[in-house]
Amino acid sequence: MPPDVTAQQEKVSQAEAFAFIYPTIGYYLPPIMVGWIARVLSHNFAWKVSEKGMEGILSHKKALCLSTTGFPEDFYKNTGVGDAVNKLIETIFWSFGVPNYELVNLYGVQQVDDDTRKGYLENVYRMGKEF
Repeated sequence: MPPDVTAQQEKVSQAEAFAFIYPTIGYYLPPIMVGWIARVLSHNFAWKVSEKGMEGILSHKKALCLSTTGFPEDFYKNTGVGDAVNKLIETIFWSFGVPNYELVNLYGVQQVDDDTRKGYLENVYRMGKEF
């Protein structure tokens, strides 16, 4: 295992929970995040193959995912894109054995007014303190 991956896995092993903050880029997760998940949350570290199929083996009890989006909420809801991205996140945590996660989308951050952005920041601050 490369030393940078081992170092990241050690940090993951010491953590009680996951917090991911990332932009949803169009219809998918950022490539750097996908690469980190693939390299660090790897076979025999985060999951294994058993008689049941894929089985998560992490001991983390929860995860918080905060995602900014470039498009308004209606776009994500009306096109099914939001459901697809949310299902991907759900599958990731299920695959690694993390039973509870919260996904919060901050929609259209470039397009919303200042009061909405301020509300986003206040909500994120509160969630971080409660996490």
